[in-house]
Amino acid sequence: MLSVKKKEYLTITMNFMKRNILLMTLAAGLILTTTSCEDGKDEYLSDFSTIMYFRNSGELPVDIKSGIDTEYDLIINKSGSQLGSTASLDVDVMSEESLAVYNEANGVNYKILPKECYSFEGGKVEFSSSELYKKVKVLLKAGPIEENLGNEATYVIPFELYNGTDSINSKKSNAFIIPSVVTEY
Repeated sequence: MLSVKKKEYLTITMNFMKRNILLMTLAAGLILTTTSCEDGKDEYLSDFSTIMYFRNSGELPVDIKSGIDTEYDLIINKSGSQLGSTASLDVDVMSEESLAVYNEANGVNYKILPKECYSFEGGKVEFSSSELYKKVKVLLKAGPIEENLGNEATYVIPFELYNGTDSINSKKSNAFIIPSVVTEY
């Protein structure tokens, strides 16, 4: 049998070894976590260096006074991590096919107003390095709009952003001007 002193010595030695093993494991774990973690965010930052979108996207109700043409400004923003860069994109009215796809995906029944109901300064929009937004003027022609509004569908002028030199926010790439004629008394 072991003497009491030898038992105490073995107990103390075992406790000391357990504590050292625990401390070594903890130290190794800390070293591994600080050296092995890499977030990889640099890989994706270039994808979002410049992002363009409609400031007011979605449905845009616009009241038009009966017989009076109305101007509306569509505003396109440039944002992102590199605001000092130049950028460009195209803005235009959606095609019938694109609008049909949008209608199906979103459960709406939009119809495009005929071209004689509006005019706009669309096409290529260029941002200089100092510009953070651009305005695209849309002229809503009261007479033709009054003649074309119907009850069976919601008539809109559906604008879309595409062909950007940088990213276009897909959730804010469409703007639907929904004109309604107001008669003043």
